[in-house]
Amino acid sequence: MDALRKVYHSAVQIPLDNVERLWQELEAFEVNLNRITAKKFMANLSPAHMQARTVLRHHALYPLSSNVIFLPPLPRFDASERTLVGKWKAYLKWEESNPLEIEEKEKAMLFTRIQGVYRKAVIRMRYYSEIWFMAYTWTNSVGNYRLTFAYAEALALKKDFAEVHTLYDKFLETLRGQLEALEQSSAAANTSLSNGSGTINGNTAAAALPASTSSAITEAGMYSNNTSFSSQASEEKPPKSTEVQERRIEYGLAYIMYIRFARRAEALMEHHCSDDKSVTSRIFETGLNTFGDEIEFVIRYLGS
Repeated sequence: MDALRKVYHSAVQIPLDNVERLWQELEAFEVNLNRITAKKFMANLSPAHMQARTVLRHHALYPLSSNVIFLPPLPRFDASERTLVGKWKAYLKWEESNPLEIEEKEKAMLFTRIQGVYRKAVIRMRYYSEIWFMAYTWTNSVGNYRLTFAYAEALALKKDFAEVHTLYDKFLETLRGQLEALEQSSAAANTSLSNGSGTINGNTAAAALPASTSSAITEAGMYSNNTSFSSQASEEKPPKSTEVQERRIEYGLAYIMYIRFARRAEALMEHHCSDDKSVTSRIFETGLNTFGDEIEFVIRYLGS
């Protein structure tokens, strides 16, 4: 009963074509079980259900959700096609606006929904660059490191360790490239500002130092402060320097997650494949100095 109730509760909050009938079935289902709790459940679900019905009505205004399978025709560049492209663009923007009002804690669900919409759009409208550009822009704007970490944890649970290493290598390579490009542009901007300003408030602006592209990150996750940009004589910190600093922190966090996974995986492999438990203990003890506040790491250490 609980599993069926969970499915019903989820379905009545989605703008399905038969969402109203599902609501009636859920109400009958709950009443048959318990009239008192039925009123409570229905009252709690009512706002989300009404929102789903509203979204369904708005969705009907966009005649783009046909499930008919067809090959996209070559463009003719006439008025009717431009109108169709405009409708698709309006529909995609509407989906991006989160009409279902999905909460922040369920953002992954929102991303999955919008990703599916864009996948359908580039299939149906494959010859129109505007649709592809919108798909690229949205995909490039929703980067979320937590999703990458969650995916890595899921792969680790499946014991697909090779794929986890590949994932982190690609992730760190991408972050490293972004960090290096940002450091270079920041150094150029600071140098240009220093040369152009001459003196500020009577003081000579300090020349910007070139940014090092190989910031050392310790295993404890503390990025090195060897790389620095000289600030102007004013008290304000250059915006580019702040952005670089934030990006270094993000890179450091990703590196920490990778090192934590690698140490834990290495220690567990030694624990299960080698009779020499001292090797496992030394690996865990080294990791404990860094990840002593990680509950899962400590539990694995105590169980080794």
